[in-house]
Amino acid sequence: MKSRNLLNFQKFAIITTLIILAIVLRIFFLYIPSPDLTEFNSVWYDTFIKIGRIDAFKTVFYNYSPAYLYLIDFTTLFRFIPKIIALKLIPIFFDGFAAFAVYKIISLKYSGGNYPWVGFFAILFAPTVFIESSMWGQVDIIFTSFLLWSFFYLLKDKPFLSILAFSIALCFKFQAIFFAPIFIILFFRKKMPFWSFFCIPIVFFISVIPAWLSGGPLGDILSIYFSQANTYHSLSLRAPNLYLFLPSDPNFELKKWLGIGFTGILVLLYLLFRIYKKKELSYIALSFDAALLTTFIVFFLPSMHERYFFTASVFLIVLALFYPKMIWASILIQASSLISFIPYFTGWSDIFAQIGAVLNIFLLIGLVFFYRDYLINGINENDSPKIIFPHSPSIECGEK
Repeated sequence: MKSRNLLNFQKFAIITTLIILAIVLRIFFLYIPSPDLTEFNSVWYDTFIKIGRIDAFKTVFYNYSPAYLYLIDFTTLFRFIPKIIALKLIPIFFDGFAAFAVYKIISLKYSGGNYPWVGFFAILFAPTVFIESSMWGQVDIIFTSFLLWSFFYLLKDKPFLSILAFSIALCFKFQAIFFAPIFIILFFRKKMPFWSFFCIPIVFFISVIPAWLSGGPLGDILSIYFSQANTYHSLSLRAPNLYLFLPSDPNFELKKWLGIGFTGILVLLYLLFRIYKKKELSYIALSFDAALLTTFIVFFLPSMHERYFFTASVFLIVLALFYPKMIWASILIQASSLISFIPYFTGWSDIFAQIGAVLNIFLLIGLVFFYRDYLINGINENDSPKIIFPHSPSIECGEK
Protein backbone atom coordinates (compact mmCIF):
# COMPACT_ATOMS: atom_id res chain seq x y z
CA MET A 1 0.00 0.00 0.00
CA LYS A 2 2.84 2.35 0.86
CA SER A 3 4.48 1.68 -2.48
CA ARG A 4 1.20 2.36 -4.32
CA ASN A 5 0.73 5.65 -2.47
CA LEU A 6 4.27 6.65 -3.36
CA LEU A 7 3.67 5.90 -7.03
CA ASN A 8 0.43 7.87 -7.00
CA PHE A 9 2.25 10.80 -5.40
CA GLN A 10 5.02 10.60 -8.03
CA LYS A 11 2.43 10.61 -10.78
CA PHE A 12 0.59 13.55 -9.23
CA ALA A 13 3.87 15.46 -8.82
CA ILE A 14 4.89 14.85 -12.43
CA ILE A 15 1.51 15.88 -13.84
CA THR A 16 1.30 18.97 -11.63
CA THR A 17 4.83 20.04 -12.55
CA LEU A 18 4.16 19.68 -16.25
CA ILE A 19 0.92 21.67 -16.01
CA ILE A 20 2.76 24.46 -14.17
CA LEU A 21 5.48 24.43 -16.83
CA ALA A 22 2.84 24.69 -19.58
CA ILE A 23 1.30 27.69 -17.80
CA VAL A 24 4.68 29.38 -17.24
CA LEU A 25 5.55 28.81 -20.90
CA ARG A 26 2.43 30.66 -21.94
CA ILE A 27 3.01 33.48 -19.47
CA PHE A 28 6.42 33.98 -21.05
CA PHE A 29 4.84 34.58 -24.48
CA LEU A 30 1.90 36.67 -23.26
CA TYR A 31 3.77 39.95 -23.49
CA ILE A 32 5.02 39.47 -27.04
CA PRO A 33 2.96 41.75 -29.33
CA SER A 34 0.88 40.28 -32.13
CA PRO A 35 0.04 42.45 -35.18
CA ASP A 36 -3.26 40.60 -35.66
CA LEU A 37 -4.37 41.40 -32.12
CA THR A 38 -3.27 45.02 -32.41
CA GLU A 39 -4.86 45.70 -35.80
CA PHE A 40 -8.05 43.64 -35.50
CA ASN A 41 -9.01 41.90 -32.25
CA SER A 42 -8.11 44.78 -29.95
CA VAL A 43 -10.08 47.16 -32.18
CA TRP A 44 -13.13 44.90 -31.82
CA TYR A 45 -12.56 44.83 -28.06
CA ASP A 46 -12.49 48.65 -27.97
CA THR A 47 -15.66 48.80 -30.06
CA PHE A 48 -17.63 46.89 -27.44
CA ILE A 49 -16.37 49.23 -24.71
CA LYS A 50 -17.01 52.46 -26.63
CA ILE A 51 -20.37 51.59 -28.18
CA GLY A 52 -21.72 48.84 -25.94
CA ARG A 53 -22.32 45.20 -26.70
CA ILE A 54 -25.86 45.67 -28.02
CA ASP A 55 -25.29 48.70 -30.21
CA ALA A 56 -21.95 47.37 -31.48
CA PHE A 57 -23.59 44.42 -33.20
CA LYS A 58 -25.85 46.72 -35.22
CA THR A 59 -23.03 46.90 -37.75
CA VAL A 60 -20.70 44.16 -38.98
CA PHE A 61 -17.48 45.78 -37.79
CA TYR A 62 -15.67 42.42 -37.71
CA ASN A 63 -14.59 39.80 -40.24
CA TYR A 64 -14.85 36.76 -37.96
CA SER A 65 -17.98 34.87 -37.08
CA PRO A 66 -20.13 36.30 -34.26
CA ALA A 67 -19.31 33.31 -32.03
CA TYR A 68 -15.76 34.57 -31.54
CA LEU A 69 -16.96 38.14 -31.03
CA TYR A 70 -19.12 36.95 -28.13
CA LEU A 71 -15.94 35.68 -26.45
CA ILE A 72 -14.21 39.02 -27.00
CA ASP A 73 -17.24 40.78 -25.59
CA PHE A 74 -17.05 38.50 -22.55
CA THR A 75 -13.44 39.53 -21.87
CA THR A 76 -14.51 43.19 -21.62
CA LEU A 77 -16.20 42.26 -18.34
CA PHE A 78 -12.73 41.86 -16.82
CA ARG A 79 -11.16 45.22 -17.64
CA PHE A 80 -8.65 44.87 -14.81
CA ILE A 81 -6.87 42.40 -17.12
CA PRO A 82 -4.76 44.16 -19.78
CA LYS A 83 -6.55 44.02 -23.12
CA ILE A 84 -3.98 42.02 -25.10
CA ILE A 85 -3.57 39.50 -22.30
CA ALA A 86 -7.34 39.12 -21.96
CA LEU A 87 -7.61 38.41 -25.68
CA LYS A 88 -4.81 35.84 -25.50
CA LEU A 89 -6.42 34.11 -22.53
CA ILE A 90 -9.28 33.04 -24.82
CA PRO A 91 -7.19 30.64 -26.95
CA ILE A 92 -5.08 29.66 -23.92
CA PHE A 93 -8.22 28.36 -22.23
CA PHE A 94 -8.97 26.27 -25.32
CA ASP A 95 -5.43 24.85 -25.23
CA GLY A 96 -6.52 23.02 -22.10
CA PHE A 97 -9.89 22.13 -23.63
CA ALA A 98 -8.12 20.58 -26.63
CA ALA A 99 -5.58 18.78 -24.45
CA PHE A 100 -8.38 17.23 -22.41
CA ALA A 101 -10.10 16.13 -25.63
CA VAL A 102 -6.94 14.33 -26.75
CA TYR A 103 -6.67 12.75 -23.29
CA LYS A 104 -10.19 11.39 -23.71
CA ILE A 105 -9.51 10.24 -27.27
CA ILE A 106 -6.42 8.26 -26.29
CA SER A 107 -8.25 6.87 -23.23
CA LEU A 108 -10.72 5.16 -25.55
CA LYS A 109 -7.99 2.74 -26.61
CA TYR A 110 -5.49 2.90 -23.75
CA SER A 111 -7.62 3.19 -20.64
CA GLY A 112 -5.54 1.03 -18.30
CA GLY A 113 -2.48 3.22 -17.88
CA ASN A 114 -0.98 6.68 -18.05
CA TYR A 115 -0.51 6.93 -21.79
CA PRO A 116 -3.48 9.34 -22.26
CA TRP A 117 -1.49 11.90 -20.25
CA VAL A 118 1.15 11.77 -22.97
CA GLY A 119 -1.50 12.99 -25.40
CA PHE A 120 -2.60 15.68 -22.96
CA PHE A 121 0.88 17.12 -22.62
CA ALA A 122 1.78 16.56 -26.28
CA ILE A 123 -0.89 19.14 -27.10
CA LEU A 124 0.07 21.58 -24.35
CA PHE A 125 3.74 21.53 -25.32
CA ALA A 126 3.35 21.40 -29.11
CA PRO A 127 5.11 24.58 -30.35
CA THR A 128 2.39 25.48 -32.83
CA VAL A 129 -0.19 25.30 -30.04
CA PHE A 130 1.41 27.54 -27.43
CA ILE A 131 2.81 29.97 -30.03
CA GLU A 132 -0.57 30.44 -31.72
CA SER A 133 -2.39 30.94 -28.43
CA SER A 134 -0.07 32.79 -26.06
CA MET A 135 2.11 34.58 -28.63
CA TRP A 136 -0.25 35.08 -31.58
CA GLY A 137 -3.62 35.05 -29.84
CA GLN A 138 -5.23 33.27 -32.78
CA VAL A 139 -8.47 31.28 -32.77
CA ASP A 140 -7.35 28.11 -34.55
CA ILE A 141 -7.19 26.18 -31.28
CA ILE A 142 -10.83 27.12 -30.58
CA PHE A 143 -12.41 25.44 -33.59
CA THR A 144 -9.79 22.67 -33.58
CA SER A 145 -10.63 21.80 -29.98
CA PHE A 146 -14.25 21.25 -30.98
CA LEU A 147 -13.08 19.13 -33.93
CA LEU A 148 -11.15 17.00 -31.44
CA TRP A 149 -14.28 16.53 -29.38
CA SER A 150 -16.16 15.74 -32.57
CA PHE A 151 -13.54 13.09 -33.29
CA PHE A 152 -13.87 11.73 -29.76
CA TYR A 153 -17.62 11.27 -30.09
CA LEU A 154 -17.13 9.86 -33.56
CA LEU A 155 -14.87 7.14 -32.10
CA LYS A 156 -17.44 6.59 -29.34
CA ASP A 157 -20.04 5.94 -32.05
CA LYS A 158 -22.18 8.89 -30.95
CA PRO A 159 -22.90 10.53 -34.30
CA PHE A 160 -25.20 13.29 -33.07
CA LEU A 161 -22.75 14.56 -30.45
CA SER A 162 -19.97 14.32 -33.04
CA ILE A 163 -21.83 16.40 -35.61
CA LEU A 164 -22.91 18.83 -32.87
CA ALA A 165 -19.29 19.45 -31.84
CA PHE A 166 -18.35 19.85 -35.51
CA SER A 167 -21.18 22.36 -35.97
CA ILE A 168 -19.86 24.43 -33.06
CA ALA A 169 -16.38 24.31 -34.60
CA LEU A 170 -17.81 25.62 -37.85
CA CYS A 171 -19.36 28.54 -35.96
CA PHE A 172 -15.87 29.74 -35.09
CA LYS A 173 -13.99 29.15 -38.34
CA PHE A 174 -14.95 27.96 -41.79
CA GLN A 175 -11.70 25.96 -42.04
CA ALA A 176 -13.40 23.37 -39.81
CA ILE A 177 -15.02 22.19 -43.07
CA PHE A 178 -11.77 20.37 -43.95
CA PHE A 179 -12.76 17.77 -41.36
CA ALA A 180 -16.22 17.24 -42.88
CA PRO A 181 -15.34 14.51 -45.45
CA ILE A 182 -15.01 12.05 -42.56
CA PHE A 183 -18.76 12.38 -42.00
CA ILE A 184 -19.39 11.50 -45.63
CA ILE A 185 -17.34 8.32 -45.21
CA LEU A 186 -19.35 7.42 -42.11
CA PHE A 187 -22.64 8.28 -43.80
CA PHE A 188 -22.00 5.81 -46.61
CA ARG A 189 -20.95 3.24 -44.02
CA LYS A 190 -24.32 3.78 -42.33
CA LYS A 191 -22.69 5.17 -39.20
CA MET A 192 -24.00 8.71 -39.62
CA PRO A 193 -27.79 9.23 -40.07
CA PHE A 194 -28.77 11.74 -42.73
CA TRP A 195 -30.92 13.80 -40.36
CA SER A 196 -27.88 14.60 -38.19
CA PHE A 197 -26.47 16.83 -40.95
CA PHE A 198 -29.32 19.30 -40.39
CA CYS A 199 -27.61 20.10 -37.11
CA ILE A 200 -24.93 22.08 -38.98
CA PRO A 201 -27.07 24.94 -40.38
CA ILE A 202 -29.29 24.97 -37.28
CA VAL A 203 -26.38 25.42 -34.88
CA PHE A 204 -24.76 28.05 -37.10
CA PHE A 205 -28.00 30.01 -37.29
CA ILE A 206 -28.42 29.82 -33.52
CA SER A 207 -24.89 31.20 -33.15
CA VAL A 208 -25.75 34.37 -35.07
CA ILE A 209 -29.09 35.04 -33.35
CA PRO A 210 -27.65 37.30 -30.58
CA ALA A 211 -25.89 39.48 -33.17
CA TRP A 212 -29.04 39.55 -35.31
CA LEU A 213 -31.39 40.40 -32.43
CA SER A 214 -29.01 43.20 -31.48
CA GLY A 215 -29.88 44.82 -34.80
CA GLY A 216 -27.21 43.39 -37.05
CA PRO A 217 -28.01 42.82 -40.75
CA LEU A 218 -28.81 39.10 -40.99
CA GLY A 219 -27.67 38.76 -44.60
CA ASP A 220 -24.25 40.24 -43.88
CA ILE A 221 -23.82 38.11 -40.76
CA LEU A 222 -24.74 34.88 -42.52
CA SER A 223 -22.40 35.67 -45.41
CA ILE A 224 -19.39 36.49 -43.23
CA TYR A 225 -17.44 33.46 -44.48
CA PHE A 226 -18.01 34.44 -48.11
CA SER A 227 -16.66 37.88 -47.31
CA GLN A 228 -13.56 36.31 -45.75
CA ALA A 229 -12.92 34.27 -48.90
CA ASN A 230 -12.79 37.42 -51.02
CA THR A 231 -10.63 39.47 -48.65
CA TYR A 232 -7.21 38.52 -50.04
CA HIS A 233 -6.08 38.51 -53.65
CA SER A 234 -3.22 36.06 -53.31
CA LEU A 235 -2.71 32.38 -54.06
CA SER A 236 -0.87 31.88 -50.78
CA LEU A 237 -0.74 34.04 -47.67
CA ARG A 238 2.61 32.55 -46.64
CA ALA A 239 0.99 29.15 -46.25
CA PRO A 240 3.73 26.52 -46.76
CA ASN A 241 1.94 24.92 -49.68
CA LEU A 242 2.07 24.49 -53.45
CA TYR A 243 1.08 28.08 -54.31
CA LEU A 244 4.11 29.74 -52.77
CA PHE A 245 5.95 28.74 -55.94
CA LEU A 246 3.33 30.21 -58.29
CA PRO A 247 2.85 33.93 -59.06
CA SER A 248 -0.61 35.21 -58.16
CA ASP A 249 -0.80 37.49 -61.16
CA PRO A 250 -1.65 37.23 -63.92
CA ASN A 251 -4.71 34.96 -64.09
CA PHE A 252 -5.28 34.88 -60.33
CA GLU A 253 -8.95 33.92 -60.60
CA LEU A 254 -8.24 31.14 -63.09
CA LYS A 255 -5.48 29.66 -60.92
CA LYS A 256 -7.64 29.96 -57.83
CA TRP A 257 -10.57 28.07 -59.31
CA LEU A 258 -8.32 25.47 -60.89
CA GLY A 259 -6.80 24.90 -57.46
CA ILE A 260 -10.21 24.62 -55.84
CA GLY A 261 -11.38 22.21 -58.54
CA PHE A 262 -8.25 20.07 -58.30
CA THR A 263 -8.57 19.86 -54.51
CA GLY A 264 -12.22 18.90 -54.85
CA ILE A 265 -11.28 16.07 -57.21
CA LEU A 266 -8.64 14.82 -54.75
CA VAL A 267 -11.17 14.80 -51.92
CA LEU A 268 -13.68 12.94 -54.09
CA LEU A 269 -11.09 10.32 -55.04
CA TYR A 270 -10.13 9.87 -51.41
CA LEU A 271 -13.77 9.44 -50.43
CA LEU A 272 -14.33 6.85 -53.16
CA PHE A 273 -11.23 4.98 -51.99
CA ARG A 274 -12.39 4.96 -48.37
CA ILE A 275 -16.01 4.15 -49.10
CA TYR A 276 -15.57 1.39 -51.67
CA LYS A 277 -11.99 0.12 -51.39
CA LYS A 278 -10.70 0.37 -47.82
CA LYS A 279 -13.65 0.32 -45.44
CA GLU A 280 -11.76 0.05 -42.16
CA LEU A 281 -13.08 2.30 -39.39
CA SER A 282 -10.56 1.59 -36.64
CA TYR A 283 -9.09 4.32 -34.47
CA ILE A 284 -5.94 4.40 -36.57
CA ALA A 285 -7.76 4.42 -39.91
CA LEU A 286 -9.98 7.32 -38.84
CA SER A 287 -6.96 9.15 -37.41
CA PHE A 288 -5.29 8.79 -40.80
CA ASP A 289 -8.43 10.22 -42.38
CA ALA A 290 -8.40 13.28 -40.12
CA ALA A 291 -4.65 13.87 -40.52
CA LEU A 292 -4.56 13.31 -44.29
CA LEU A 293 -7.61 15.41 -45.09
CA THR A 294 -6.60 18.40 -42.98
CA THR A 295 -3.09 18.24 -44.45
CA PHE A 296 -3.57 17.77 -48.18
CA ILE A 297 -6.66 19.99 -48.47
CA VAL A 298 -4.71 22.95 -47.08
CA PHE A 299 -1.69 22.07 -49.21
CA PHE A 300 -3.65 22.10 -52.47
CA LEU A 301 -6.17 24.87 -51.77
CA PRO A 302 -5.28 28.44 -52.80
CA SER A 303 -5.47 31.53 -50.57
CA MET A 304 -4.47 29.72 -47.39
CA HIS A 305 -2.78 31.43 -44.44
CA GLU A 306 0.38 30.11 -42.77
CA ARG A 307 -1.76 29.11 -39.76
CA TYR A 308 -4.09 26.81 -41.64
CA PHE A 309 -1.94 23.71 -41.14
CA PHE A 310 -2.65 24.04 -37.42
CA THR A 311 -5.49 21.52 -37.38
CA ALA A 312 -3.38 19.04 -39.33
CA SER A 313 -0.56 19.40 -36.81
CA VAL A 314 -2.94 18.52 -33.97
CA PHE A 315 -4.45 15.50 -35.71
CA LEU A 316 -0.99 14.28 -36.65
CA ILE A 317 -0.23 14.23 -32.93
CA VAL A 318 -3.34 12.10 -32.38
CA LEU A 319 -2.28 9.79 -35.22
CA ALA A 320 1.23 9.46 -33.78
CA LEU A 321 -0.22 8.56 -30.38
CA PHE A 322 -2.32 5.78 -31.89
CA TYR A 323 0.36 4.74 -34.39
CA PRO A 324 3.87 5.72 -33.18
CA LYS A 325 5.40 5.06 -36.60
CA MET A 326 3.95 8.48 -37.51
CA ILE A 327 5.87 10.49 -34.91
CA TRP A 328 8.15 11.75 -37.69
CA ALA A 329 5.14 13.33 -39.45
CA SER A 330 4.04 15.12 -36.30
CA ILE A 331 7.54 16.55 -35.83
CA LEU A 332 7.88 17.52 -39.49
CA ILE A 333 4.66 19.52 -39.64
CA GLN A 334 5.63 21.33 -36.45
CA ALA A 335 8.92 22.30 -38.13
CA SER A 336 7.32 23.39 -41.41
CA SER A 337 4.69 25.46 -39.58
CA LEU A 338 7.18 27.16 -37.27
CA ILE A 339 9.45 28.06 -40.19
CA SER A 340 6.52 29.53 -42.10
CA PHE A 341 5.62 31.70 -39.07
CA ILE A 342 8.99 33.51 -39.27
CA PRO A 343 8.03 36.04 -42.00
CA TYR A 344 4.91 37.07 -40.10
CA PHE A 345 6.68 37.80 -36.83
CA THR A 346 9.92 39.20 -38.24
CA GLY A 347 9.07 40.65 -41.65
CA TRP A 348 11.83 38.55 -43.16
CA SER A 349 11.70 37.01 -46.61
CA ASP A 350 8.96 34.56 -47.59
CA ILE A 351 11.73 32.11 -48.43
CA PHE A 352 11.20 30.68 -44.94
CA ALA A 353 7.62 29.81 -45.86
CA GLN A 354 8.93 28.23 -49.08
CA ILE A 355 11.29 26.07 -47.02
CA GLY A 356 8.25 25.04 -44.98
CA ALA A 357 6.44 24.20 -48.22
CA VAL A 358 9.29 21.92 -49.30
CA LEU A 359 9.09 20.16 -45.93
CA ASN A 360 5.35 19.72 -46.44
CA ILE A 361 5.96 18.14 -49.84
CA PHE A 362 8.09 15.50 -48.12
CA LEU A 363 5.42 15.24 -45.44
CA LEU A 364 2.67 14.49 -47.94
CA ILE A 365 4.78 11.95 -49.81
CA GLY A 366 5.69 10.26 -46.54
CA LEU A 367 2.07 10.23 -45.35
CA VAL A 368 0.99 8.46 -48.53
CA PHE A 369 3.70 5.80 -48.24
CA PHE A 370 3.18 5.21 -44.53
CA TYR A 371 -0.58 5.04 -45.03
CA ARG A 372 -0.02 2.48 -47.77
CA ASP A 373 2.26 0.52 -45.42
CA TYR A 374 -0.42 0.57 -42.74
CA LEU A 375 -3.12 -0.61 -45.15
CA ILE A 376 -0.94 -3.48 -46.34
CA ASN A 377 0.72 -4.58 -43.12
CA GLY A 378 -1.60 -3.30 -40.40
CA ILE A 379 -0.27 -2.84 -36.88
CA ASN A 380 1.80 -5.18 -34.73
CA GLU A 381 2.95 -5.28 -31.13
CA ASN A 382 6.13 -3.35 -31.93
CA ASP A 383 4.00 -0.37 -32.93
CA SER A 384 2.38 -0.17 -29.49
CA PRO A 385 3.20 2.80 -27.26
CA LYS A 386 5.54 2.20 -24.36
CA ILE A 387 4.92 2.90 -20.67
CA ILE A 388 5.79 6.46 -19.73
CA PHE A 389 5.59 6.74 -15.96
CA PRO A 390 7.87 4.49 -13.91
CA HIS A 391 6.34 1.24 -12.64
CA SER A 392 2.97 2.02 -14.22
CA PRO A 393 0.66 -0.86 -15.00
CA SER A 394 0.81 -2.07 -18.59
CA ILE A 395 -1.46 -0.31 -21.03
CA GLU A 396 -3.68 -2.09 -23.47
CA CYS A 397 -2.58 -2.49 -27.04
CA GLY A 398 -5.62 -3.87 -28.77
CA GLU A 399 -8.39 -1.97 -30.52
CA LYS A 400 -11.74 -1.91 -28.82
